[in-house]
Amino acid sequence: MASTNAQAVATEKREVGDGHGRTSSTLGAAFNVFCAVVGTGLLQASYGAAQTGWIGIAMLIVMGIMACYTAVVLIRCIELADKIQQSSAGDGVEKIEARKGFCVETYGDIGEAACGKSARLFVDVQNHLTLVMVGTIYNLLGGLNLATIAPEEWEWMTVDVAIALTSSVMWFHVFLKTMGEVGLVSAFNAAATLTLAVVVIVESLRHPPVERSTTAIVVP
Repeated sequence: MASTNAQAVATEKREVGDGHGRTSSTLGAAFNVFCAVVGTGLLQASYGAAQTGWIGIAMLIVMGIMACYTAVVLIRCIELADKIQQSSAGDGVEKIEARKGFCVETYGDIGEAACGKSARLFVDVQNHLTLVMVGTIYNLLGGLNLATIAPEEWEWMTVDVAIALTSSVMWFHVFLKTMGEVGLVSAFNAAATLTLAVVVIVESLRHPPVERSTTAIVVP
C-alpha cells in the first residue's frame, strides 16, 4: 500500500512538473474562452452596426463562422499532431519517454509537428509579436478612454498618466500563476461583460438614432 501511494504521488508530481497537471476546471476554461472572445469591444458593437448597417451585421456573422471553423481546425491539428507523435515513438519505455518529452499544447508545437523546428520558431515569433502588439494597443485604447471620461476637474489625468494607470492595473495579471486563478478573474470579467451587454442593449433601445442610417456600396 505504501509503495502504491508513493508511486501515485510521484506520478502526480511528474505530471504537474511536466506541465500536464490540470489547474483549472471545465467551467473555468469556459470563462477564459468567453473573456478571450467577448471583451470591451462590445462597447463599439452598437456604434459599428449603426455605421455599417446590414452589411456590417453580415460581415460580423461571417467572421463568427470563420472563428468557429478555425477553432475546430485547431483542435483537429492538436489531435493529429498528438497521433503523429504517438506513431513515431517506440514501444514500452521509449514511447512513454517520448510522450513526456513532447506534448502538443501551443501553436509552436503544432508548427513543429507539421514542418519541424524552423516552423516552431516562425510560429512562436508571430504569436509573441501578436500578443505584445495587442496588449500595447489595448493599453493605449484603455488609457485614451480613461482620459476622455475623466472629469474636467482632474487636470492631472493626462493621456500619459491614464495609459500608465491602465498598464499598471493590467500588470497584476502577471501574478496569476495557474489557469484556475485566471478562471476566477475571468468569471468576474464575464459577469461584467454580460452586464455591459445588457446596458448597451437597453440604452440603444431608449435612445434610438434620430436619423436612420444608410449604407452605401462603393464600387471601384
